[in-house]
Amino acid sequence: MIDWTPVTAGDYMKIEYLDLLKLYFFQIRDLFYSKLKRPVLIQSIDTSGRYYTVPFETYINIIERNIDALTAEGYTPLEWQPTKIWLGEHLDRPKLDFNDVNRWFSTLRQLEDMIKGMADRLLITGTFTAGDNRTRQFLRTV
Repeated sequence: MIDWTPVTAGDYMKIEYLDLLKLYFFQIRDLFYSKLKRPVLIQSIDTSGRYYTVPFETYINIIERNIDALTAEGYTPLEWQPTKIWLGEHLDRPKLDFNDVNRWFSTLRQLEDMIKGMADRLLITGTFTAGDNRTRQFLRTV
């Protein structure tokens, strides 16, 4: 599902990255709900202005907050890297670069793998749930 070729230092920030992230955020959100019944509220990125919308800190922060929402409540992949708060222009140290873009996509790919792995561990035996975080078991009514 998450198809990503890492960017390098020679690549430019493109609106297509935001479009892909928007698509993947909704796919991961839907995967969370369909596999684990976990609703996640994420914010959409408005890329309707196309090339006039890249890469303002507002959109970059939406990406980071969406990752925070997806990884909340202990749903953090093993090799997850913390998100950042971007201030824009000269206020950011270090500045946004290709490593951040790769971090976003890598986190989403790791989340996808984690959700699928958790769903495979979910033992279905009835209608009620017990447990928390990564291991849940459905219990049968008596």
